[in-house]
Amino acid sequence: MSDESKERENKVDIFLSDVEEALSKRLKSYRTWIHIIYVLYILALFNGITAIIGVIIAYILRAQLPPNEQIFRDQFTWQIRTFWGAFILSILAFILFFTIIIPIILLIIIVIWIVYRTVKGWIALANNQRLYSE
Repeated sequence: MSDESKERENKVDIFLSDVEEALSKRLKSYRTWIHIIYVLYILALFNGITAIIGVIIAYILRAQLPPNEQIFRDQFTWQIRTFWGAFILSILAFILFFTIIIPIILLIIIVIWIVYRTVKGWIALANNQRLYSE
């Protein structure tokens, strides 16, 4: 093998190594953002507003994902659906506010919904499992 072909092979190896490192950093970044969104959802149980920030981040990052990253796509979709489910139940609780008992039951259901979906999503993320199967 000539020196020129060895040099070319080394350059290719360096390039592939750089690409692999960049991809690894990008995937770690998605994982970090998923954790942040879950924290924002839990905080929303106390302040009501951070979930909006979380769902916006989830929509943006889901749109940026490469097509083959199904675990992360599932996580962002799960988070988006969690937000909209809680939002619809919250609207219903607000509408029924004056009946006293029904909104309290709905608020309990909303808290259970958010906590359950957050915990299930975190467990799936920790185990690198998909949340939806095709």
